[in-house]
Amino acid sequence: CSVQMPSKALVCVLFLIHGRCPLSVKYTGLFTYLLLLSIAGVHTWQIIGDRRLPSVGVLGQVTGRALALVLLPVCLYLGIFYAHLTLLYRSGPHDQIMSSAFQASLEGGLSRITQGQPLEVAYGSQVTLRNVLSKPLPCWLHSHKTNYP
Repeated sequence: CSVQMPSKALVCVLFLIHGRCPLSVKYTGLFTYLLLLSIAGVHTWQIIGDRRLPSVGVLGQVTGRALALVLLPVCLYLGIFYAHLTLLYRSGPHDQIMSSAFQASLEGGLSRITQGQPLEVAYGSQVTLRNVLSKPLPCWLHSHKTNYP
């Protein structure tokens, strides 16, 4: 019984699918990716130590693996964040979990209130505080005598 080796194209496709898809499932994907990197690293180390292979072939293998397993996932990860922040630039219902600076960078929400305001608080500054625990609408506290509508 002889075992047939899979074709190079099939191995590359499986490498790309199994290397990218698990990253979208939080820690399970991270640990799967790290396991894949360690297995590929051990195999690459064995290829580097094999004196029967030509240097150009080894260099191609190492370069291809570095591109497929390191550079491509980083570009994909950053590209998803770029697309997300480019498409979703308006304030929404779940902004409270983000920092105030991030909320202020979104269109609507805090940005309409903080527009033109300095980022640092100095002596004599007008300060507005919001209580997020008040229901159904958040209450606003002010350092001046004018009431908030």
